[in-house]
Amino acid sequence: EATIVRKVRKVNGRAPRDKDKKDRSGCTDPNPLSPEPLAFLLPAHRSEYTFRTAGIAKDRNRSALMIDFASVKRRSNPELIEDPGGHDDCFDWSGHIASRGRIWVDASNYDVLRVDRGLGGPVDVKVPALIQRRHHLANWVVIVRDDVTIRYKTVAFSDPDEVLLLPESIDTLSMIRGGLQSTRRTQRFSDYRRFVTEGKVLP
Repeated sequence: EATIVRKVRKVNGRAPRDKDKKDRSGCTDPNPLSPEPLAFLLPAHRSEYTFRTAGIAKDRNRSALMIDFASVKRRSNPELIEDPGGHDDCFDWSGHIASRGRIWVDASNYDVLRVDRGLGGPVDVKVPALIQRRHHLANWVVIVRDDVTIRYKTVAFSDPDEVLLLPESIDTLSMIRGGLQSTRRTQRFSDYRRFVTEGKVLP
């Protein structure tokens, strides 16, 4: 399975400094390492979700087949953790969170056009005692909403010629009760480049 690797090249037009790596303003930055968003459709993960057809609609003037999905394991058990990247006063959670959503598939060639993912309802997140004391939080915080919309587009490359389906935008909204800040984040992707290398297997 592919893993997305993200590296910050510039911050406000300049090379990133050491303090940028820990500054709280970077709390809402996407994770530097994250799984491929469409990996849940691979055979190895398909049994973790239920799927059902949801009709036909238009997405940006393209006919799309809609497929709804939901986690088979509906009980969530997340725990609050401090940001693995080390940003000050920044948090994340680990553990299973049941999700549901909709996949929009091009009716003519079956390319994925869009994926909407969210929660089935509010989710309680356990706060470990150490984090409670250090940040003056209660035993639990509640994720009210955690919505993600990913739109895809085809990108053509040459030498060799190849067309790939890649993210065009990612919009996220997280609403949390219990002392943590809610966030809204928008990412736009453009100017894709492909790097081709060679390898040799020696006997």
